[in-house]
Amino acid sequence: MGKKESLEAFDATISDIYEAALNPAHWDVALTAIASNFAPMNADVGMLLWERVSPPAGRFLGATGVNEFARQGFLSFFAGQTPWSIAGHNLPVGAVAFSDNIVPREQFKQSPFYQDFLKNWGIEIGVISCLDRIGSDHLGVCFAGTAMYDMTDLTRNMRRLVPHLQRAARISRRIGEADLRAANAEAALNQSPSAIFCLGSNLELLHANHAAEKILSNENFFIVVDNKLRANRPEMHGRLTTLAQSAEDDAVQESARAVSLQFERDGLPQFYALAMIVDATKGHSFEGSIDGMKIMIVGGAQHNMSLETMDHLRSWFDLTPAEARLAAWISTGGNIEDFVRMRGVSINAGRFLLKAIFSKTGVNRQSELVALLHEVPMQWIKHSEKNPIDDYPAGKIILPK
Repeated sequence: MGKKESLEAFDATISDIYEAALNPAHWDVALTAIASNFAPMNADVGMLLWERVSPPAGRFLGATGVNEFARQGFLSFFAGQTPWSIAGHNLPVGAVAFSDNIVPREQFKQSPFYQDFLKNWGIEIGVISCLDRIGSDHLGVCFAGTAMYDMTDLTRNMRRLVPHLQRAARISRRIGEADLRAANAEAALNQSPSAIFCLGSNLELLHANHAAEKILSNENFFIVVDNKLRANRPEMHGRLTTLAQSAEDDAVQESARAVSLQFERDGLPQFYALAMIVDATKGHSFEGSIDGMKIMIVGGAQHNMSLETMDHLRSWFDLTPAEARLAAWISTGGNIEDFVRMRGVSINAGRFLLKAIFSKTGVNRQSELVALLHEVPMQWIKHSEKNPIDDYPAGKIILPK
């Protein structure tokens, strides 16, 4: 045995392994600790990487005794293609094997991996383990070296360390996935044309998308006090407070899981919203999650579309209801990207509607459509006997056939 085994060395190595779970940049340190404390002098080269056999590919999590040039060379020419990679891919998850037991040494030494790469350093044996498998990818760890010393002790020590390596790698992956979900959630929220506020159980503001930030900036409807969202109208804030209290009650009635919020100014409707309790057990919304979110407030996108306007557009241009809705949206300055997000349809579906609108109105671009619709007297007196388009010069309005 090349290194003194001790409880202190084992504890220190385990500490480095779990530190790597929280800080992926620490994997090199953890592998160095394993090589330093448990490997013989001839086996001070270690690699931890994801590999795929078909099609061949690889990605390093960490390494020791392998410089950056060697890492790139391995990934470019040998990842997923070496005899050890292929044999290691077929190992049961958690198994530890001496290389000679899965690939005969003479056969291995005939491979391009040995002849063109490892032979330069005299490396021909190793201890290999499959730590995890996701689909066609496997996470493997290998400590390799020359044939000067026996690898039995390293193999035994790796069987003690592999469960910790497995757990640390899975923790690291799940932390990364959680961070990615949170980033995706915020990105999806920010793309929404509606104002969305994500609140904690005490109405603390966890996230406000771009539309919600605009609402907050004018302070007409909501303000933030001590990082908590407060509605400007006492009645509306009372509804929010009651909803927040209900969020802590597992037996809350379904009818009490949402409340409507209305804000009016000078007697005219200004902003409408729905506040709802978020049920974390029913999956993640917006392709992710906001940590600690208990309540979500969704406000209607602030645009000036009316049913009357859409009825006029249908009548004048023979538009379908969906085409009239899109035309009205564009006439108020909206864009097609926000429209398709609001309606929950694909961008191709939106472009299909827009193409039909162009055909029926005789225009070729959105700017021409906006100009045309702005010239149309949208809000004429309902019961006027005179058709308002009679006063428009020929060619300005395309009448339906």
